[in-house]
Amino acid sequence: MWDIKNDNEYLAYIKRFEELKAYYEYKMNMALIYEDSSVEELDSLLEGVMKYKLLPKDDDLISSAFKILKKNGMSNDFRYQYDYRNPGDYIHEWFYNKIPRIVATTVKSVEHKSKRVEGRYEGDITVPSREYTVKMSLDNSSIQVKNSFRFIESLYKGNFKGDTRNKLEQMSLAGVYRVYDINIEDEACIPAYRKLGVMVLAFRNEKYEARYYFNYSNFRNLHLTIKETVICIVNSGNSIVKNMDNKLMLDPNKNKQ
Repeated sequence: MWDIKNDNEYLAYIKRFEELKAYYEYKMNMALIYEDSSVEELDSLLEGVMKYKLLPKDDDLISSAFKILKKNGMSNDFRYQYDYRNPGDYIHEWFYNKIPRIVATTVKSVEHKSKRVEGRYEGDITVPSREYTVKMSLDNSSIQVKNSFRFIESLYKGNFKGDTRNKLEQMSLAGVYRVYDINIEDEACIPAYRKLGVMVLAFRNEKYEARYYFNYSNFRNLHLTIKETVICIVNSGNSIVKNMDNKLMLDPNKNKQ
């Protein structure tokens, strides 16, 4: 049975965490000693510690840093993008690369026939093609990550279980992998059709790898050409990091093209 504590990818990530932690602890201690000349550096270091979640919230270094920064003009209302004082949890910034929170692209439906019903009248109509904005949004909390994996499980069912599912979800919750939701951003789109898939980003064997779990039934509901839409979304995903290997995870039972 797979165990995250014995996983080589996880252990490599923890090693990087410990290296970053040691660096930031040393630099913060030095900045606190020479506080009069290191306020800007201390501000940057505190931001980094919370961004990467390197120290616990109640660590003395953090409270000391806040005390000095407030003495030097920091407002009580000021918040960093990643901040322990904000409500709720968050998943730390990725250690392997700085990745965007959102990337977007445009996809186009095909012209198709439909029915128009008004009272007793019913007739055939031609629906013209239209463009949709698709956004890939980074999951920033454990709740978002868990919802993404519930979505994948609802699509792939028997083909997404056991150690495969457990590893992907646990590694994503730990911040080793990163998860992007893929959605149509259009108020005119029926809400049930907006979710197009999930992408899981990993760094293994010195390579970036993206696994795409697409909801092909919604491609069809929106009259999107599967091949062209997949290419468009994957090309957009390639802007997240360079030199990425892409894998399309297909369910032979439910997600036939």
